[in-house]
Amino acid sequence: MRLFLVAITLVLIIDQLMPVNRQPAFLSQSSLRPMLSWAGAQGIKSLPPDVTAYIDRLKRQYRL
Repeated sequence: MRLFLVAITLVLIIDQLMPVNRQPAFLSQSSLRPMLSWAGAQGIKSLPPDVTAYIDRLKRQYRL
């Protein structure tokens, strides 16, 4: 279970903060990526709006 949560967190960070052209090849070719991305997206939806606004602000600030 812990490994699954770590994997979801890793995919979530990469999905949210890294542009598609800079994402690691091992992740783009992963067969588990769609499931992990879905789980991460569900987690983002459950966050308070101020947290998601902060993530968006970081993306704009660092041009990610």
